[in-house]
Amino acid sequence: MSQTEWEVLLEYYAKMAPDSLPQTQGKAQITALTAQFRPHKPDYLSAGIGITLLQPDTARRRVYVGDGLMPGLLTFSEDFHLLERQRSTSGPVYLDLQGRQPVMAEIGELFPSDYRTGRAFQYAPRTETIRPRRMIAEQLSRISYAERSDTDLDGMSDLLICGFGNYQGGLIRIPGSTGASETLLQTPGALRTMTLDWTLDSLPDILVLLAQGNESLVLLEQQPDHEFRTRVLAQFPPSNGSTWFDTLDIDRDGRLDLLYVNGDNGDYPPLMKPYHGVHILAQEDSLKFRERYFFPMHGAFRALARDFDLDGDLDIAALSHFPDYLHRPEESFVYLRQDAPMAFAPSVLESIPSGKWLLMASCDWDRDGDEDLFLGHSGILRTGIPEQFVQAWSDSAGGFIPFLYLENSARSGSLR
Repeated sequence: MSQTEWEVLLEYYAKMAPDSLPQTQGKAQITALTAQFRPHKPDYLSAGIGITLLQPDTARRRVYVGDGLMPGLLTFSEDFHLLERQRSTSGPVYLDLQGRQPVMAEIGELFPSDYRTGRAFQYAPRTETIRPRRMIAEQLSRISYAERSDTDLDGMSDLLICGFGNYQGGLIRIPGSTGASETLLQTPGALRTMTLDWTLDSLPDILVLLAQGNESLVLLEQQPDHEFRTRVLAQFPPSNGSTWFDTLDIDRDGRLDLLYVNGDNGDYPPLMKPYHGVHILAQEDSLKFRERYFFPMHGAFRALARDFDLDGDLDIAALSHFPDYLHRPEESFVYLRQDAPMAFAPSVLESIPSGKWLLMASCDWDRDGDEDLFLGHSGILRTGIPEQFVQAWSDSAGGFIPFLYLENSARSGSLR
């Protein structure tokens, strides 16, 4: 592109771009307070936390929290007392305790960067400082997600690692049989993977969510020779701010649908974007998706679909890392109860959230037969946040909770 062509392009955008974004249309203020979830706070307070991992373990009755601000792994008891804090080189983003030696992945750089300091390794538990015993992979782009799966059907677990990076990144696979790193995608913004047989040919495929300009849901279709063919299932605008996806069968037709979330809003200062929120992309034909539902939610970052009220259909729990603190601060967490097909009744916890939520996990923590929730706090980015909210998150000594436990009361009586 010549300099003249570039200047014409700049002039076009300067002339045609709106001076402001429209407000969210057709959405009333949420006034209903949910009685279904009872919040419980741990007694541990931190001077500041940049949460990188939130992993409740129902088998061990422990909650594991990764901190990227003061790098380490925090272990909490069943009733949320801090048991141990182990120092790490950077924030843990993945933890696998299934084998005799735990496996951890560390983010590397906490903020988007092309420094290759992420790594995955086996380590010795019960030590004050976490040190690798066996390095699995190092010099990796800033890690955003990892999962174990037997992708090549050889009976051994492989490790998939999403490198978000900044201008560089990608998706790598480390086969359990060889331990040699393989690049499956070479592009920045890899956020999350999910390994399933999407094409129903008995071979595991890998669905990847990409952000950082190339916003898309990309399917890596495994071929009989165990190579992968790339297919784009959904393409989004470069400014969409993708943050998460999950699977669900919302219409119970036997085909997997997609729960897609966009709300990354780390602008300076953040601008409220009416296209941020929670989307249901229904699969209408073989891997052909159409948006069937959209809930506008400023700064949406996570959403999980579960039958939270135990009535036989799927509800949605969603959190925002960048809510509209001036007008809709209560939308830091929203519970969408499905009362009829694709008809969701929204409710909130409180007007002033008790944390700046970034991560979410679900499990039946109290073992009563319904799904409870954990919300993870990260107070690093405070641009545009009124001071009264920061004060509300902390006690008189300035401490912040690392997470909030939401006990589901679906089993304990009437919810409506």
